[in-house]
Amino acid sequence: MSIGAVIKKLRKEKNFTQEQLAEYVGISAQAISQWECDKSAPDVYQIPVLAQIFNVSADVILEINESSIDIDIQEFLKEYDALGNQGKKIKQFDLTEAMYKKYPSDFRVIEKYILELFNDPHHMEEPFGETVHREQIQKLCELIIRDCTVQKIRYTAYDLMSVMYINSGDINRAKEICSYFPNSYYDIESELLEQLYCRTDRKMYIAQMRENLLNLTEHIVNKLRNLATFGLDDPTQKIAVYKKCFDILNVIYDYEDAGFMLYHKGHIGCFIAKELFDLGDNKSAVKYMSTALEYCSKYDEIISGEEKVVIHNATVVNGVEENISQIFKTAEDTSIEYEVKKFEEFSKSRCLPTIFYEILKRYTKD
Repeated sequence: MSIGAVIKKLRKEKNFTQEQLAEYVGISAQAISQWECDKSAPDVYQIPVLAQIFNVSADVILEINESSIDIDIQEFLKEYDALGNQGKKIKQFDLTEAMYKKYPSDFRVIEKYILELFNDPHHMEEPFGETVHREQIQKLCELIIRDCTVQKIRYTAYDLMSVMYINSGDINRAKEICSYFPNSYYDIESELLEQLYCRTDRKMYIAQMRENLLNLTEHIVNKLRNLATFGLDDPTQKIAVYKKCFDILNVIYDYEDAGFMLYHKGHIGCFIAKELFDLGDNKSAVKYMSTALEYCSKYDEIISGEEKVVIHNATVVNGVEENISQIFKTAEDTSIEYEVKKFEEFSKSRCLPTIFYEILKRYTKD
């Protein structure tokens, strides 16, 4: 039975009209009707109020069956990740909204819901989701911070609240929230596990260290890419920093081109090609463009394949499993489709050699 059906059943048992129940709860009769038709659901903070009105426990309203609910939510989390990996943002939003209506008091669901509200794909231009849903996001974040005991979910709430404070101009409040997070990379779970295994289990210690090296490489490459893209203006300096990303990737992945590093090499190679075209070094630009799009193509093959777990063979990260299915995309475009669109936009305001368009044509769908 849905929450709406339970509320309707309890209301009739009390001989309340929708108007009477609305008055008790402090909302409109139309809102009660929407609940009972399952077109919306009570916010999580309204559940205790309803429980008190009907003189039942919150569990009765929610019809809690812990084992079946947990299975349902675990399936939702898997599907949520899968849709994110496929870039199907509207479906991901709709799925999450439906689950929140079904389980409005489960913090795992609430966490995903506030993320979807914040990044609402129905509001890709101003006003964005964080503005449209600001009041609801803030209420749910405050609820998580007050009642949730899972620290990772609390961090999500803190993160969103800090961004909203920054956007509203309250920098001091945002900085205060940032202080709630660990102030050292070595305080994160994976690093603490490495220290634990160092003292207890040599095999697990080495495995955890290799996994941490893979994650740290990802972190450094992202930092360098962002420094070049957003922090530097001189094209020569940009290219030099982009190339350092390649240097790091080649050191860590010395015997292979595999996993998410293919995306990095493709994406960053495209950045370098554009800078070289603008500098007039067409020969080098074409080389980087061709190689980068080939990396993108290889990455898309992994993403589209059935086996999405890459087991690395490189010396430093040997044996580390990388689950590509857990990587989120911002759109349904493949890596190649995304880069081709970017190159097409790049070409509109420039006079580029014929070979540029020949390369692009190889990767353009008919």
